[in-house]
Amino acid sequence: MLAPVRTAAPSITPVTLTEAKSHVREDSADQDGVIEMMIDAAIALCDGYGGILRTALIEQTWQQDFPAFPVCEFRLALGPLISVTSIKYYDTNNAQQTLS
Repeated sequence: MLAPVRTAAPSITPVTLTEAKSHVREDSADQDGVIEMMIDAAIALCDGYGGILRTALIEQTWQQDFPAFPVCEFRLALGPLISVTSIKYYDTNNAQQTLS
């Protein structure tokens, strides 16, 4: 199986700046930049195919390619899965087809 590729990043973060500031009991805006960098670092460490959790923390779009058509089922490298947009493959004439 080939590594999945993220094609659309999440539109929000799993933790907001306000939530993080509340957790560390920070009231001023002096450390907002530092806290935002810490949130980004934590997300990069945990989220997606390359993250230690190997799961998507927030809704995002991924493309999963396979070297061959599987015999019985597609096993995706990360989840949870919300929907499948399409399954495309190349037939014996090397023409791209979309599975119905």
